[in-house]
Amino acid sequence: ALAGLRARGWNAPRVQVTIRKHIPIAAGMGGGSADAAAVLRMASRLARIDDGAVEELAAELGSDVPGQLTPGLVLGTGAGDEVEVRAPAAPHAFVIVPLPHRLSTAAVYAEADRLGVGDKELEFAARLPDLWSSLTPGARLPGRLVVNELEPAAISLCPDISAALDAVRAAGADHTFVSGSGPTVAGLYWGPHGRTGAEAAATALAPRYAGACCAVPVPPDFGFPLFV
Repeated sequence: ALAGLRARGWNAPRVQVTIRKHIPIAAGMGGGSADAAAVLRMASRLARIDDGAVEELAAELGSDVPGQLTPGLVLGTGAGDEVEVRAPAAPHAFVIVPLPHRLSTAAVYAEADRLGVGDKELEFAARLPDLWSSLTPGARLPGRLVVNELEPAAISLCPDISAALDAVRAAGADHTFVSGSGPTVAGLYWGPHGRTGAEAAATALAPRYAGACCAVPVPPDFGFPLFV
């Protein structure tokens, strides 16, 4: 990210970046992409850089970087690089449950191909109007749209995921799903007491799943530094 900024004429003084990471490793949450996006968000605070150059660089760095340039709810289509900022959904929180396994993303995609799972392009396009109409301000997404189509492939390669999903469901989550290509799983809790539910679930699950934690949405100004 820094090299790309320099190549586009960004002439800020030399910088040192220190990362304190709270996102589970290999959890399918775009952790590395979030690091890159954070650097790009802060770049204009240090020296002038055109927004168009930042967006172009974000797409070059990775298809899930553009969606993290602006904290908040976004709809990503295409390869994830076609981003539309949306109004916040209803209050919600997540319980995040890492598993002590590693799954290769390439292996999970290959298994999905072998199993024949995953949306065809036309089927996905047919779903988009349903998604758009459901993403109204303050809305709760219906269960039919809270889906990760890589989930069957991830479970096929790592059966322990299924038990973790059952455990999160038993802890009161409104929806459960595999994060990215796994093996981390997540539970979604809707409503003004969603955070309380997710925190209680994390506490209950932690003895069995080390690293279980609660995660909540961040405000639009999250991650912007204050310079004196």
